[in-house]
Amino acid sequence: MGAKATKPKPEAQIQNRKTTKPALRGQTEPAAMINHGSMQTRAGGSPSLSSAMLPALQRTMGNRTMTHLLQRQPKTGAGHRPGEAWDYGPITKRKSVDHPIEMFIYWIKKVEDGYGPDKQMVLQRLRRLYYSSYSGKAGAKFDKVIHDQAGAEGPPLDVLSAPAEAVDGLYETDTVTTSHGEVIDPGHILAALDLQTAGTTWKADLGELADSTKMLGVVTWAGDLASWWVEWTRRAKQIHEAPRKEPTGPATEEGPPDEVGGDPALDLGLWEEIGRSKASKEDLLGDMDAQVLAASSTQKSTAESRKREKREVRYSNIDTELTAPVSKLLEQYYGVWTKVGTTAPAANRFASFVRHAVPSIPYEESTPGAIRLAPNAEGEVKDAIESVAFLFLGEGYSGSHKDPHEEIRLNGWRMKDIAKRFVAFLNEGLKRGDAPWL
Repeated sequence: MGAKATKPKPEAQIQNRKTTKPALRGQTEPAAMINHGSMQTRAGGSPSLSSAMLPALQRTMGNRTMTHLLQRQPKTGAGHRPGEAWDYGPITKRKSVDHPIEMFIYWIKKVEDGYGPDKQMVLQRLRRLYYSSYSGKAGAKFDKVIHDQAGAEGPPLDVLSAPAEAVDGLYETDTVTTSHGEVIDPGHILAALDLQTAGTTWKADLGELADSTKMLGVVTWAGDLASWWVEWTRRAKQIHEAPRKEPTGPATEEGPPDEVGGDPALDLGLWEEIGRSKASKEDLLGDMDAQVLAASSTQKSTAESRKREKREVRYSNIDTELTAPVSKLLEQYYGVWTKVGTTAPAANRFASFVRHAVPSIPYEESTPGAIRLAPNAEGEVKDAIESVAFLFLGEGYSGSHKDPHEEIRLNGWRMKDIAKRFVAFLNEGLKRGDAPWL
């Protein structure tokens, strides 16, 4: 929800997988394979991939990625393993690896198979794998603002209900790469969908009223951009409170050595470094896709659907459901396993996001079917960032002892730069379908 650790860039992995033809992505020399009925498996592997899914995975992911997947096939009867994050939990490092989106979706399918037909409960378990009390102090804040789904309590996922390779693989996933080379953080997609179906808690409702913001924006784009500013205020405070170095030479007209060159907290390199760590492009693309999917992938549930999914009637949010399982929503949106030449909805993310943005971003119709940001868009984006920053300051995210109003009065001017950059990013994306960021 904005407060998260700096994550490594997956450039090296991405470079090896980018290609103009999805069917060729990641191909290397085939590993030694043996036939196992109607499917293939690496010698010594376990044939748990379905025969129907294997050819599609092979075509879209390539031999290198398929070999990696097959090597990780689980043994049956998984129990306790050394290094578990929780009882029967994952043994991999949280959010540390980039994976192809096809593999990410495949693992989600395995979780859906293991946990049953209640897709809302499965969604909340997936979200809680990345953002909950099980994922650290920052993740616990998501549990405080997103309402519970019946049946999703306790550890997010375990190897008693889903294959170990799926639990481990999902837990270690930091970003996913599409067949077109786009790198996306899928965690906020899960958070936005969960928020949309489960609803907000009473505490979140009070926060929306007090801080004039929307939680869907807090868990996506406005939260990431506000966290950039909040982290900068924290770092600036550390810089200003650090002991000044003793002069090492004679006094000059320029003053003490540590004052030459201006305030180090205002260094542009530091500012953009923090931006890349708190609001990277993969974060923003995931945030945009999250809002589009949240707007298009939920519906009112019926008595028939609740019965079919065996949903527990425990909370009032029983009246909202996903239009399809999470794996299917991602397949459709990103065009996974579709015919060559088919345009996926994700290709139009910039326009779709602007039309559905929460908080809203003013736009105008330009040519038929095309839009552009309105002249007052930058001001509205800045106000949205400020509202979320005020919320974060009130929660103590920055470590500052200043009153939030005072902190924003003194340093709020830097939010204008964030808003200006984000609006330029959106404008370029609306024109070209993609845009550089930091």
